Amino acid sequence: MSFSQLLSILIARKWIAIWVFFVTVLVAAIVSFLLPKTYIATASLVINSKGADPVTGFMLPATLMPGYMATQVDIIQSRNVALKVVSILGIANNPTAKLQFENATNGEGDINYWYADQFLQGLQVNPSRASSVIEVGYQGADPKFAAALANAFAEAYVLTNLQMKTEPAKQAAIWFDQQIKGLRQNVEQSQTKLSAYQNDHDIAFSDADR
Repeated sequence: MSFSQLLSILIARKWIAIWVFFVTVLVAAIVSFLLPKTYIATASLVINSKGADPVTGFMLPATLMPGYMATQVDIIQSRNVALKVVSILGIANNPTAKLQFENATNGEGDINYWYADQFLQGLQVNPSRASSVIEVGYQGADPKFAAALANAFAEAYVLTNLQMKTEPAKQAAIWFDQQIKGLRQNVEQSQTKLSAYQNDHDIAFSDADR
């Protein structure tokens, strides 16, 4: 088939091509009109770029720590963070939220966990490949609600990250306090036994002997 013959065929069927194109655009427009609108709100998080080596204690770039950014993404997508989002938004005390929960579950289960799982479904977390920035997005039918969820997830992540850094220090302080109390009790018991032994054996020490 020569080029002129191919061109003649295309010209002869141009109206068919135009009609197919018009129908495709019309169907796409109708489907887009009928489908509910969705909005995506995003919040940017700058991840701490340094971390401590667990052996030497020296600060190392996060890029040298295996899976660091992936770990942060997992934290953001965790139920623990989602539960903080529920708390930040005060969902458990919202009458409308309570009614929706009861209608969906017949009042069975925990409203906090139920909404935490629901919120995680619309969450989108995209780490940057070239920087330490993570985009936290939320998709929803209401733009204001989507923005509130995106910001709440970012705030909940920051709170969780702070807890992860401060909780070990708190636990260590509690442990050291318990150890000190135990040592103090041992010293007091030893002093009591020493005093009893001295009294039983009529042993006395002067200041010069000490």
